[in-house]
Amino acid sequence: MHNKARQLFYALSMFLLMNALFVMQDNQISDNRYQITEFKQEIRDAFSIAFLQTAGDKPLFEDLEIGLVGIVKFYEEAADEMLALLAPTKYEDGMSEVIASAWQTITINNNDNYDDDRGAVAGLLWEGEYMTDEPLYNIHPDFNSPP
Repeated sequence: MHNKARQLFYALSMFLLMNALFVMQDNQISDNRYQITEFKQEIRDAFSIAFLQTAGDKPLFEDLEIGLVGIVKFYEEAADEMLALLAPTKYEDGMSEVIASAWQTITINNNDNYDDDRGAVAGLLWEGEYMTDEPLYNIHPDFNSPP
């Protein structure tokens, strides 16, 4: 089925191109065939009138301009919105200060006053003997009863 459609398309295209060549080609032979020359001129005039009626009184590329301007504006607005999305806001400044101070608290060693650092975790010092009790009590301590 696809092969027949392709053959039909090529046959119609060939026919159309041969007719266009016939109409556009000037007679190389003498003007004895006046009727053929007149027929070709009538076809050219009909095509020019049809083109003018199709195009109308408006400019030919007005619709193309509208489309191109719309596409350019879309991409400009998309770029502006992306830049606005990526730009830092006043609320992000406070968040970055919080994150920076938390990072500083985590990374700076605050155990200068203590002799051993067994309980130092993220800038905090655990009271008592950390991880020296029985394993179950280390995982889930019961603060009400002694080990």
